[in-house]
Amino acid sequence: MMFPRMIEVRQSFQAPRIEDYVSAIRDELRKKGLYNKVKAGMSIAITAGSRGIAHYPEILATVVEEVKRLEGNLS
Repeated sequence: MMFPRMIEVRQSFQAPRIEDYVSAIRDELRKKGLYNKVKAGMSIAITAGSRGIAHYPEILATVVEEVKRLEGNLS
């Protein structure tokens, strides 16, 4: 059986450090208009992917906290 030729590939990504990532997340949510879009009682679904993201549980928890603070219902 003939197999295709394989080549090893390596990737490297810039990994900037954000010391206060909770504040950075809130700033981004503000820039994207979350605080103007979520109204009390709205149903909100949150999806996320975690590949290569540091502090993933804390980041997701911050997004959930902000939606709850705006009185959105999480679906």
